[in-house]
Amino acid sequence: MIDQGELFHTPNPCRSICTVNNKGFCKGCFRSREERFHWNEFTEYQKHLVVQLCQVREKRVEAARRKKLLKEAQEREQQKAQFDLFGEAIVYEEAQPEQEAVEESPQIGLF
Repeated sequence: MIDQGELFHTPNPCRSICTVNNKGFCKGCFRSREERFHWNEFTEYQKHLVVQLCQVREKRVEAARRKKLLKEAQEREQQKAQFDLFGEAIVYEEAQPEQEAVEESPQIGLF
C-alpha cells in the first residue's frame, strides 16, 4: 500500500538563514545538521516528518522568546514600584530627557 505522503512533493524548508543556534538547529528552518545534509536522500514521508518536527521546534523557540519578554516586562514593572518603610508604594517613573528651558531673568535696575 502506498503512503499518501509519498504522493505529494515536500519542498525544502530552507529560508536561507543558515545559522545554527546553541542546540544545533538552524535558526531559519529549524532542521538539525543531519536533516539538512541528508535532505535529498529522504523519502517524501521522511521529509514530511522533518517539516513537522521543524514546526514544533519553531513553536517552542517562539514560546520561550515570548516567556522571556514577559519576564523582562514584569521585572521592569517591579523595579518601578518599590515600597517605603510604611508599606506605601513609591512609583518611580522612567527618566525623561529634560528640555532645558531658557528663562530670562528680569533685570532689576537698582544701580
